Amino acid sequence: ARKYNADKFEKRLSDLDDVAEESWLEENLPSAFAQHPWRNSLGSIGGGNHFAELQQIDQIIDAELFALAGLDAQHLQLLVHSGSRGLGQSILQRHIASFSHHGLPEGSDDALRYIAEHDDALAFARINRQLIALR
Repeated sequence: ARKYNADKFEKRLSDLDDVAEESWLEENLPSAFAQHPWRNSLGSIGGGNHFAELQQIDQIIDAELFALAGLDAQHLQLLVHSGSRGLGQSILQRHIASFSHHGLPEGSDDALRYIAEHDDALAFARINRQLIALR
C-alpha cells in the first residue's frame, strides 16, 4: 500500500465510536432513514466486539479473483464489523416479551410484522456500515 499516516487514520477510526454530528447526518443520510427513530446512531460503530479497521493487502492468492473484486494492492481496505446499533436487539426483546421463545404461525400478522421489523434492522445495519465508511 502507499504510504499513509497511521496516527491520523487511528484518530479517525476512533471517532467512529461516537455518534455522528447532526449536521453530518442531515447532509449524508439517505432520505429513507431521515425520520427513522434510531437515526442518531447511524454512522457509529457501537459497543461490544464491533470495530472498524484498515487492512493492507500483503499477499494475493488468486490474481484473477482479486482483479474481478476491483481491489488494488496500493489501497488500504476498510473492514467494518457493526450492526443495527441496538435496533435488532430491541426487536428481539419486544418479541420475547410478547411471545416468549415460541415461534409464530407462518403468515400470521405477528410473523409478518416481525419479519418486516427484522428487514428494517438489516437495512439499518447495511446503511450504518456504509455511513461508517463514508465518515
